[in-house]
Amino acid sequence: MCQDRFLLLHAAATIEGLKPASLLCLKKTGHICKEKLEILEEHGIENMEMTSRISCPLLLLYDRKLLERTISAQKERRILERYGYSPDDLPSSLENLRRRFAEFSCPCEIGVFLGYPPEDVASYIEKKGKDEIYSGYWKVYHDVEKAKCIEACFKASRDRLISRLESGLCLKEAISKK
Repeated sequence: MCQDRFLLLHAAATIEGLKPASLLCLKKTGHICKEKLEILEEHGIENMEMTSRISCPLLLLYDRKLLERTISAQKERRILERYGYSPDDLPSSLENLRRRFAEFSCPCEIGVFLGYPPEDVASYIEKKGKDEIYSGYWKVYHDVEKAKCIEACFKASRDRLISRLESGLCLKEAISKK
């Protein structure tokens, strides 16, 4: 799979500002070339390697402003502070997240960074990932209809950007066209 398609399949909702961050497993691709990351950066999407484990290197793509707003919101802040985060300091929070990835294979609070509803993130933590009432992009414990609506927006974003790519546009053109 080409890197352009891979990026759009897994990060379209972040690229289009629907969610603050996307976490990409680079197990099959190994890396994303510098030129592709630079194109994303030109469009406000930054990146940070979370782990370089051979089994599955992880790359976080994020919209700085949206992520800052997300992690400093009241409910999200409460979750993150329990794990030693400083939600008013994004660089520090991202470093803490990277440390937590080194400590655990996937820290449960990642859902906050990915923009999942804080009620679902808190319930996921409390119930240790069990007893969800619906599972899609994340495990849902509360409002299934809201979750399905959010998922439909994510899917529409992905489909829109993939369609642009398949019509012959390059990555830069596909994400620039509004």
